[in-house]
Amino acid sequence: PQPRQSAAAPCNQPLQKQTRNRAANNTMARLPLLAASLAALTASSSVPQVERSASYPKRSSADSALLEWGNSAIIHNADGVVARFGPAATHPEFELGIEADLVTASPRQGCEALSNAAKALTQIVVMYRGGCSFRKKLENAEAAGAAALIVVNNDRRSPDRAFAMSLDADEEVDRPDDGPDPDQDAKIRTPSLMVSYAAGQQLREHGPRRMRIFAGGDRPFIESVTDAAPLLYLVHNAIMDSEIEAAKAKLAPYLLPHPPGRSNEAPIHRATRSLGALRGAQLTAFYDRVASIVGYPVDHLSEPILERRRAGQPYALREDRALLPLNPRGVEDARARTIMTVYCYLDDVKDEDGGALYFARARPGAVRVRVRKGLAAIFYSALEDGTLDRTAAHGDAPLRSGAEAWVLAL
Repeated sequence: PQPRQSAAAPCNQPLQKQTRNRAANNTMARLPLLAASLAALTASSSVPQVERSASYPKRSSADSALLEWGNSAIIHNADGVVARFGPAATHPEFELGIEADLVTASPRQGCEALSNAAKALTQIVVMYRGGCSFRKKLENAEAAGAAALIVVNNDRRSPDRAFAMSLDADEEVDRPDDGPDPDQDAKIRTPSLMVSYAAGQQLREHGPRRMRIFAGGDRPFIESVTDAAPLLYLVHNAIMDSEIEAAKAKLAPYLLPHPPGRSNEAPIHRATRSLGALRGAQLTAFYDRVASIVGYPVDHLSEPILERRRAGQPYALREDRALLPLNPRGVEDARARTIMTVYCYLDDVKDEDGGALYFARARPGAVRVRVRKGLAAIFYSALEDGTLDRTAAHGDAPLRSGAEAWVLAL
């Protein structure tokens, strides 16, 4: 996903600077609006109900694939999502690794026997989503003797979205909780994966003839979340184990109760240090990785905040709102305090133990992001004109007694 561009200020920096005198002169006149803003921060006190289909992450390193083409001078690559069927799903010993020519199916959707089957023999066949089930596409690819199948997603509204295909569907489906899984068919021997619409356009523009496909492993990759608002996506493997250990070792000694003034028994403790003080602690590589993903210079990212969460903190919906100065036209025209926020989870928390990150106002429906080690949730609180995107309001589900979550925020 492309970050929202703004010339007003770098991410996680105040979007507008006002003089102290101006703020003082207008504070009294804006007290009613300030009260309304504070009320908006805690307007929701119950964890929203979220459909199973809106719970993330849906992907894992096991279904990550990397497509690569080019020569020694210029290398192009794209992400792929391995299907729930095929050798990677039914044979644990299978390791994805293919190099062959790229052949576009004719017809393109692959819902009929391929008229260019002779060209597809032992090659990587590209088909386009739609017209029939993924099973039908696979059958026609196998009948042509293809070495692998790539399906390009046709969702232009979410051009970065790809998902793990299921045999008897043409859309994303949830895995069954019990009973037989039709995707676990050991007879299927053709590796299959999906790429996003944007990646499909990249393939068309560069027109590669020869392609390499291999397992993504622990390489960082992006999972698209919302189709509408807010701009929200997940980065898997955003932080390495050595970086997690370094963050805790360097920041944990400075943990203090939050908000300040609370007792040491407070459920939330925070610590922060300047990045300069942390150089050599392996966090520089983490910052470089985040900067390359979001498209901002490292200097525009905020100082790291280490947060330890324990049971006792109630759910509350919060916004990255600039409380002062408020726009005279009211709360709905408030300014955002930050452009972008990164929440990076440093450990796993079981779903039943709580701690998930909720976006109650997301469109078309509420979204839940579960706590998974190494996963980063990146979301934008500012619209292009600097006003607050109220769909980015978020809150953390309470943790059960004995559970603990560690988060590194930027």
